[in-house]
Amino acid sequence: MLAIIWALKSLRNYLYGTAKIKLFSDHQSLTYALSNKNDNSKLKRWKAILEEYDHELKYKPGRTNVVADTLSRPPELNTVTIATHSDESSGHNLIPTTEAPINVFKNQIWIMIGQENSKDFKIPFPTYHRHTITRPQYSMDDLQHLLKQHLNPSVINGLFTSEKIMGQIQELYPIHFSNFKIRFTQSQVKDLNTIEQQEHQILVEHKRAHRNAIENKKQIIQKFYFPQMQSKINKIVKQCKICAENKYDRYPNKPEIQKTPIPEYPGQIVHIDIFIADKNLVLTAIDKYSKYAQARVIKSKGKFSLHLEYPK
Repeated sequence: MLAIIWALKSLRNYLYGTAKIKLFSDHQSLTYALSNKNDNSKLKRWKAILEEYDHELKYKPGRTNVVADTLSRPPELNTVTIATHSDESSGHNLIPTTEAPINVFKNQIWIMIGQENSKDFKIPFPTYHRHTITRPQYSMDDLQHLLKQHLNPSVINGLFTSEKIMGQIQELYPIHFSNFKIRFTQSQVKDLNTIEQQEHQILVEHKRAHRNAIENKKQIIQKFYFPQMQSKINKIVKQCKICAENKYDRYPNKPEIQKTPIPEYPGQIVHIDIFIADKNLVLTAIDKYSKYAQARVIKSKGKFSLHLEYPK
């Protein structure tokens, strides 16, 4: 709706007074949103702008609205990154993409391009499987066979490949593999296999700024990965003496409410404050017992002497 209002305002010199304006949108609920039953004040203001034109609002599914979506849906782009705009072109039938590295998945499938055919299987960590397939090119039948062979229905599978090959896999996914949990990523990091490497990297990152465990993990996972990362970071951060000594107490002990002290003679309790008036620093002093007040203009907030002169 905002896009329609923006277009009408931008092209007002060309559209105002024309016989008929046809507005096509893949937002089907606009039919109700612009009805008199909707009490939303913003939509009513937009409706008033629309009524300045002789217009006709028509619903058009996103997959058929090729003119409006030319820039966001070019055919050569990876279908994972294409924005979807309607129920008909929703992403439910596509493999979702993720920014997490391929290393985090229990079942990893690396489909690479190379001069020779090769297959490699590794176990980077216990219960983690990594399948690396390299070929000069892949047909649809090749990809279908590889996925049937290596996908694991009991875990979330990670796919690491090029956008071109991923586009081919997206065509196969709704037909043959919609029952599998798959994520597409183009990120990979270094595996830290030994406990010594893991603890060293955690200490290096934590000592850099002494931040909390969550922030430490965000920085480490950009370059490294190892299982149970969060729990291991939590353990080391809790053992940090510097953090323990300087930790902010989020739940301090609440002091007991006590009676306000009442002075017994003049000058026992004096309230002092400084404020600025007409670019001058003014020092005020109020005696709590007698409520007697005085004000003095001072040159600075540094050392000064104050003598209260009580009336006789």
